[in-house]
Amino acid sequence: MKQGVVQETLLNMHWMEGSMGVWGWLMMLLMMVFWLALLAAVVAAAYWAVKKATDSGEDDAEAILRERYARGEIDEDEYHERKNNL
Repeated sequence: MKQGVVQETLLNMHWMEGSMGVWGWLMMLLMMVFWLALLAAVVAAAYWAVKKATDSGEDDAEAILRERYARGEIDEDEYHERKNNL
């Protein structure tokens, strides 16, 4: 009986030798997913920052011009003149 336990233990040790086991593979997979998600977040943030920095702002100016025209601060001629200047 004791020899069977020793043989089983040796067999289990041999099976695990050189292998990470299921938990090791799962942890490695989760770490890869984590680092890929972090990399994707950094790339997305950089893309957003570059896009925001290169935005010319013309849309904002036109929106303000439309709002001023809608409120009656400027007339139609002035609206068209300023829009053409943008």
